[in-house]
Amino acid sequence: MANASYPSILGASIQLDELGIVGAAEGDIIYFDGADWVLLPKGTNGQILELVANVPLWTSNRSIVVLNSQKLAAETNIITYTPASALNLTDTYSEIIVIIKGTVKTSTVVKMSLNGHTTYNMAGMRNTAGTLTGFISTGGTFDILNSAILSGVDNFYAIVRIALNHDAGALVLESFGGAPNKGMRWSSGKDETAATTITSIRVDGDVVNFKVGTEMITMGIKR
Repeated sequence: MANASYPSILGASIQLDELGIVGAAEGDIIYFDGADWVLLPKGTNGQILELVANVPLWTSNRSIVVLNSQKLAAETNIITYTPASALNLTDTYSEIIVIIKGTVKTSTVVKMSLNGHTTYNMAGMRNTAGTLTGFISTGGTFDILNSAILSGVDNFYAIVRIALNHDAGALVLESFGGAPNKGMRWSSGKDETAATTITSIRVDGDVVNFKVGTEMITMGIKR
């Protein structure tokens, strides 16, 4: 099959060696790089075929790295993670996952802001208890959970995914979370300022609201 005949995009029959491809083996892939037809040798068992800069590429199974894990020893309203080096979402990580779980003292809104921004807006859609309430603008922070869900001394959890919006070159956030017997909330938003790295992640609970034992775990999914 190394020099088998295949229909070309023009409907004619061509030989692989006419494309400059020699030694193709079972499992190999041929793709067009914009100028020429190129042979991509088969990967190994368990590898994943990804598209990187419009080029197919075999990669190893993505690994998940715990970047930071912190549990509050004292009550506070702010939890911050500042990595030693910026988290690069272009080359190093495909996405960042943040898990926040714990207890709040009073009714509150839990918000997240990235890279120390306080002036940009996070615009997104909110879904509380199954009701779509439309677009929100939170003045520099992204609402993870609202006061309807976090009231009293509720235990809560939230999972936030941070990735790149390749069309707009901006960071996109999606979250899902809730509290016992309070329903769930899903929301998403887009940083209106272009960014491809994360230098800080801040979670804000208003006043002194996070009780002892509240945790924030930050993980990176490597490319």
